[in-house]
Amino acid sequence: TEIRLIQLMPKFMGDSLFCNMYCTALDKKPQFIALSYAWGDTKKTHRIHVKGYEILITQNLHEALMQLRKAHESVVLWIDALCIDQSNLQERNYQVRQMPKIYRAAQEVVAWLGQRTYASDQAMGLITLSPEDLQRQKESDIQEYLNDLFSRPYWSRVWVVQEL
Repeated sequence: TEIRLIQLMPKFMGDSLFCNMYCTALDKKPQFIALSYAWGDTKKTHRIHVKGYEILITQNLHEALMQLRKAHESVVLWIDALCIDQSNLQERNYQVRQMPKIYRAAQEVVAWLGQRTYASDQAMGLITLSPEDLQRQKESDIQEYLNDLFSRPYWSRVWVVQEL
């Protein structure tokens, strides 16, 4: 099974996002991170540079890549919007059928839920609390924090279970 991977270049290259793209086979056991995310509004876009070409990506993907980019080393990623030729129906259909294998082969699957907020930070903090500490929290606060986290577009996607 051939797939494309993106090599996201480090931050020291500037504010713009630069990537390389290459093909590999899953049976070669490539080391990569698969990104699980909601595409977001296709009208809100940013430019990235892939192998010298400017490509438009959604704002949500741009925000995810800005967070995933490391300071001094590149990161190898599989991202459906970039690694599948979305204009080629035959390729897209084939790659969609391969997605369970792709996600299983990934070293790690990163779920991008969107930009952090005070409430989402608090919701993530609830995970680390002991049952006793959790019981001391105001129920209305817990509800507010969890609503912020679980009402995000990410959770409405059909693919969430398959990807994670």
